[in-house]
Amino acid sequence: MIAELADLTATHPYRDSFWVLYLTALAAHGRANEALTAYDQLRGMLAEELGADPSPELQELHLSILRGEHGARRNHPALPSALTTFVGREGAIADLQAALVDHRLVTILGPGGAGKTRLAVETARAALDRFEDVWLTELAPVTGSDGILQAILSAMGLLEVSVLDRPSTAPRPDERTRLIDAVHDVEGLLLLDNCEHLVGAVAGIAEDVLAHAPKLRILATSREPLRIIGEFAYQLSPLTMPHPGSTVDEAMGHSAIQLFVLRAQAVDQSFELTAETMPAVLEICERLDGQPLAIELAAARLRTLTAPQVAARLSDRFRLLTGGSRTALPRHRTLRAVVEWSWDLLEDAERDLAERLAVFPGGVTVESAAAVSVAGDRTEELLESLADKSLLVPVRGETPRFRMLETLRENGVERLVERGTAEAVREAHLRYFLDVAEREGARLRGGDQVAAVQAMDLEQANIMAALRFAIDREDHVCAARLVAALAWYWSIRSQHVEACTWADAVLALPGEADPASEICIQALSLTGILVMANQDRNTEPAWQGPVDRILELWDTHRPEHQVVDLVLATMSFFDVIGDRELRVVEDRWTRSMISFMRIVLLDNEGRIGETVHLLGPIVQDFRELGDRWGLAMSLSQQGMVQSLRGDFQEALASWEEAVPLLRELGAAEDADITRMQATGLRVSLVRDDQLDEVERDLRASIAEAAREGNRRAELMARMNLAHLEHCKGDDESAIQGLEYVLQHADVTASFGSGQMEAAIRASLAVYRSSAGDRDAARAELTEAAIVGLRTRDMPIISHVASASASLAHREGDDETAARILGASEAIRGMADLMNRDIRALRLALRASLGEERFEQLHGEGRSLGRDDAIALALPDTASSGGSSTE
Repeated sequence: MIAELADLTATHPYRDSFWVLYLTALAAHGRANEALTAYDQLRGMLAEELGADPSPELQELHLSILRGEHGARRNHPALPSALTTFVGREGAIADLQAALVDHRLVTILGPGGAGKTRLAVETARAALDRFEDVWLTELAPVTGSDGILQAILSAMGLLEVSVLDRPSTAPRPDERTRLIDAVHDVEGLLLLDNCEHLVGAVAGIAEDVLAHAPKLRILATSREPLRIIGEFAYQLSPLTMPHPGSTVDEAMGHSAIQLFVLRAQAVDQSFELTAETMPAVLEICERLDGQPLAIELAAARLRTLTAPQVAARLSDRFRLLTGGSRTALPRHRTLRAVVEWSWDLLEDAERDLAERLAVFPGGVTVESAAAVSVAGDRTEELLESLADKSLLVPVRGETPRFRMLETLRENGVERLVERGTAEAVREAHLRYFLDVAEREGARLRGGDQVAAVQAMDLEQANIMAALRFAIDREDHVCAARLVAALAWYWSIRSQHVEACTWADAVLALPGEADPASEICIQALSLTGILVMANQDRNTEPAWQGPVDRILELWDTHRPEHQVVDLVLATMSFFDVIGDRELRVVEDRWTRSMISFMRIVLLDNEGRIGETVHLLGPIVQDFRELGDRWGLAMSLSQQGMVQSLRGDFQEALASWEEAVPLLRELGAAEDADITRMQATGLRVSLVRDDQLDEVERDLRASIAEAAREGNRRAELMARMNLAHLEHCKGDDESAIQGLEYVLQHADVTASFGSGQMEAAIRASLAVYRSSAGDRDAARAELTEAAIVGLRTRDMPIISHVASASASLAHREGDDETAARILGASEAIRGMADLMNRDIRALRLALRASLGEERFEQLHGEGRSLGRDDAIALALPDTASSGGSSTE
């Protein structure tokens, strides 16, 4: 751009407008010295040749550069680097910056192609120094309201791969909670681009987020207002046009003409705005209503046409507008005319391919374009041609990829409908992405997992569009296969609600797919019933229908599929398959995953002692298979078992190996959880002379997490800090820390959760008892028991039972404390040698009761059955609020 402006000043040395642009551009790019040198050369030339000084505008610009008012701006990682110059919206940027001071929601309104997105980005770029964080969310590829939160989280870097140990024992925040946690106290600017196709849902999300994030500002772009209280609607005006009779220099002072000239010179370096070309340029810009996209498309045609030829063809294309006032027509008609005109200028093969590519909301590659193209070997050539003609935007990445502008895509779909080919093209799109989903879905279960996750991420918008199309046309077979292919991806992503929702949508369609896909979607639906509805397995149940249907399909077809084998093995664990004999699984990955799932389920049932010798071979299997997810999950479980047994260094080694695997997968949440477990173990083992050092490290971690907006990591560090403060004897600070965590963690919103709340309340009961507030401790313990029983999670219930033993000891009833301590081990299936309070309690009870009496009482509790152990350990009032643990 600077080189272009330098050429313009050399060719037209007396035109102030060119010099203003040139000097401003130099200064804005950090080249102020060059700008000052160029100004001195201009001043000398004017004095020598004309006996004149630079204009007042240039003199003022010279002074502003000397004052350093045009320094280079930094780029924010969330904002795309500009590939072209930004023309004619300086006043709009100033208006929007002022609006963002007084209003928390500002919406830029205008038709498609008006430059809303570019203006929003440049406004944000100009305000970088004011905001701690700026995030750009592109909503154009999002085809349904269910994808909005995912798009925002993805823009923030919070759409995570996460390891699923077990749905019922691994509570994690939902997407809304993760978003609010990330922005609730950040001085940030959230850009929501292209809201019009989701305006109602976007309005609801914006209102919710603003209500929970008092420092946040939202800058949205849309064709219509969001219409919520407090919104400042900024109507974007067209680029400015000169008055009739203006000179060439006067015309170049207007943004519409500047934009056309700059873009025209990008494709034809010989083009100049002269007295001869200006009438055609003025006609083009005026007839296009000063809309930036339309002007750029018109300028691009100067590669093969003259400006008068472009103006003449444009007139032919706008015959629909000659019968009345343009302003009386719907605003999008102007852009529609421009798009249709640019479409008609394409060759037949280019036009046909462009229309077909309009069904790709998530971008297109050469391979995916070929799936819908009828151009054969010319497809790649035509893609490049469409990109050259501004119909496609190249997307940088390892694989060449192209994106069609939203308005162009919309026009292409309409043309497909008009030609009667939309159904066939969407069918080809569906078939292609069904193949992609099934291919990548299979690769998720093995050594190609990371690459497969990345591929699924890249094509997610296209795959989901294909799924919606299949459901809309009631294609049960393809929809079921897509959901089955996505099932493992959704599990890795912890998108359990989405998986169950789509499974139910497919099950509502008429027809039937292949047995393996049917079993998979029935299992997903069953998961939703059991976990989301928190339904007891031993009641007459909504789950009986899916179970019966799965068994019927199995009895009739016995399909061979890895996920089917996992489903049947899990059902066998819960003893709902009757006397059926499952086939012997030969596939190593499936055997390992079935074994691991059994370990997780045994742990959840309070039978962790049965798993001690099983984990090592499974870890080795996943290591040799190259499955990072399986390896990370098994290492995490192994670390837990090792920590309970007292093998502390081995536990730390397992967790520390798991963390980089999780980071590689992008599993930030599970990496944080695993790191919290490791830190918690270190706190539990800390020596008195290390307390202050560990506290400093934890406070530094809290501060760092807060600066990064990572609410989850911050709260986890606060939990460990509270434990450390309790170890130091500062129970009041520990209580305040855990109360803060409870207040700021939405523990009830997680999928089938309650575990975190029960664990925190159990710790609070211990800390309150240690602080001398027995009544508050008992009340906290009762609440922990109610919540814990509702989860039916034996590790959590055992943790609550251990707190109950601690309270009994502090109340002076050591015999009861010894029995309850034994009962807690019966519930868990193993003694907990990691918990510092339990270790201290065990020593105290041995000292007060004597070794023999302690062992007798402890053994009485340890020998109880699970239900009797729970009845002994938990407060009587808990049973009224809990649910069966069977």
